[in-house]
Amino acid sequence: MKLLASLIFSFSVLLPGAALAQGISVDDTGLTETASGVYSESESIAVIIGRIIQVALGLVGFIFFIMVLYAGILWMTAGGNSDQADKARKLIANAAIGLVIIVAAYAITTAVINGITQGTLAPGSAGTEATI
Repeated sequence: MKLLASLIFSFSVLLPGAALAQGISVDDTGLTETASGVYSESESIAVIIGRIIQVALGLVGFIFFIMVLYAGILWMTAGGNSDQADKARKLIANAAIGLVIIVAAYAITTAVINGITQGTLAPGSAGTEATI
């Protein structure tokens, strides 16, 4: 069990760092340089909040993956123990329900942020369009 816990910890800590190892320049940050040399944000607060929510939902998706992986290992090592196999099945079912909730939250967040940044309501929702 300690080996499984250490593997899960290693992948959750080291894998995201490897994905971000390419480096970030000032041009990639979304900051623009003013005349005084100070960098300021060029994006609205809605876009920033949307990105934060999308990153959080991505992390929750990663947790889903870890839960399914753990449940699969639990099921494969059950060795005829029906209690352990039932626990693994319930864990997979709960993870799948969580994934549906994550996808729905992502879709709703994307729709709301797009509506805010474009300054329009969804077509047919109120029959009018609002502009900012």
